[in-house]
Amino acid sequence: KFVNTDLALAILVFLAVHIYGIRNKGIIKYLRSYVDDPFPMKGALILLFFLNPFFYLNLISQVANVVSHSFRLFGNIFGGGMIIIIVSSLLKYFLVPVGLFAFFGLFAGLVQAFVFTMLAVTYLQQQQ
Repeated sequence: KFVNTDLALAILVFLAVHIYGIRNKGIIKYLRSYVDDPFPMKGALILLFFLNPFFYLNLISQVANVVSHSFRLFGNIFGGGMIIIIVSSLLKYFLVPVGLFAFFGLFAGLVQAFVFTMLAVTYLQQQQ
């Protein structure tokens, strides 16, 4: 399995979060949120935003959110799949109902969907 789908979902959340932030705050206030942390830049000083090291840290944090969201989803799905493989290899000499494996797969999928959704909601909440 590759990280392509997970990265696409993380980018989709990234775009949704930033569209929501622009819609909620307005474009000027949204862009100022990258520059004003932690020292507000007023008046003509805003033109010197590229000298503010926190501007670059904010940009890096946005990229890190996408990367961590996608790798976290990939790791969780991979881990759930590995648990299913390990349990099935341990139980291959026993008669195990197919429903048990379906339960493991469904449970792992539900947990991954819950974790991904909670992270997306957390990112959206930060834009208010």
